[in-house]
Amino acid sequence: MEHVTPGDNVLLLWNGQPELKALEEFVETAKKTSGKEAAVENLDFFKGREEYFEVVFVGAVTPRMKLSPSEWSKVHKSLKLSGTLVYSTDCSTGAAKELKLNGFIKVSEPKEIKGGVEFLAQKPPYKLGASTSIGNQAYWLLETGELIDDDQLLHSDDCVGVDPSKAYVCPEPGPKKMCKNCTCYLSKDLEKAKIDTAPPLKSSCGSCYLGDAYRCAECPYRGLPSFKPGENVTLDPDLLK
Repeated sequence: MEHVTPGDNVLLLWNGQPELKALEEFVETAKKTSGKEAAVENLDFFKGREEYFEVVFVGAVTPRMKLSPSEWSKVHKSLKLSGTLVYSTDCSTGAAKELKLNGFIKVSEPKEIKGGVEFLAQKPPYKLGASTSIGNQAYWLLETGELIDDDQLLHSDDCVGVDPSKAYVCPEPGPKKMCKNCTCYLSKDLEKAKIDTAPPLKSSCGSCYLGDAYRCAECPYRGLPSFKPGENVTLDPDLLK
């Protein structure tokens, strides 16, 4: 009777044909421990008592007991909140799962006893459907009372200009070469450098400045108006490709 304390209301459920001596010993021991008469009920006729018992023993004198869900419901209803269930059975397979599915918590590991194993379980300290208040947690706001000064977000290093020589991320030493799928604008700079450093075009026939009538089929000046000899003429870069 290690699970019974003085003042507890104790219930023993049995069925089948228990030994009379075992029943008498249980009742006597329970009375000595709790100071009250223990209730002894046949499971087949047990109707349950609403939240009356602190400890309920199932199968203590007949460990071959098998309870249906409705019978487990009566046992659960008869226990007080946080009451203790002592379940003795001759087969531990599925017993812990059965107790959990019928509303009991804190199901213990099986303990070997004479004639089988023993499980301890507890009725939850709350009623089914009970509600409780939850304190409001601290939360952050999307809006504050004061606006942030943008200048305070900048450091002195942020205001320093970018060195153009270090603007490219291409790691190859020597002459600059753009990477595949270049994203640092080096490709545009190199293309511009080709145009700026391209040698001036020289006419092979010497009559390109006169107009299209005097220009050959592959002349880069075709389509342009005539111009004076030596005049600087800028061509579309696409025509040079």
